[in-house]
Amino acid sequence: IHESTAAESLTQSGQVMGTLDYMAPEQATDTHHADTQSDIYSLGCTLYFLLTGQTVYTGQSMATKILAHREQPIPSLRDQREDVSEQLDRVFKCMLAKKPEDRQESMAEVIRDLEAHWDAEEELTETASFSIGATGGDSTITHGDSDRDLTVAPPPPPPKSDSRSSG
Repeated sequence: IHESTAAESLTQSGQVMGTLDYMAPEQATDTHHADTQSDIYSLGCTLYFLLTGQTVYTGQSMATKILAHREQPIPSLRDQREDVSEQLDRVFKCMLAKKPEDRQESMAEVIRDLEAHWDAEEELTETASFSIGATGGDSTITHGDSDRDLTVAPPPPPPKSDSRSSG
């Protein structure tokens, strides 16, 4: 009797390995071809779930889910959340490209794309939501959330010159 190792039994032909809701199309066809691009796809599915509370594709059976990942259009994050920027939606859609070669080449590239999104969002937020208004002698600077409001006292008046002469 031949006993297979744990690694062999996990990756035998015909076996599906992974969680179907996060599985790249190529991984469902052949688990031996899963690579960095497969991980990027799975991370994209995770991002979708984190932002929407739903899986990217649904189905009643294993085959239905596998086919959905392979054949259904990539959904838009913006259809689920109005506050998602077009840039983040583009990064997400690239992560979920059906063909591995159409996805980011590495996790470093995913990180760069996401950082570019956050940098652009931060710049937009700083430009759009800072408001300076005078109330009495103080100025209030508002940056989105009220817990970040600052009240800034006006500068002190210049020193008065002494008109009395000494001496």
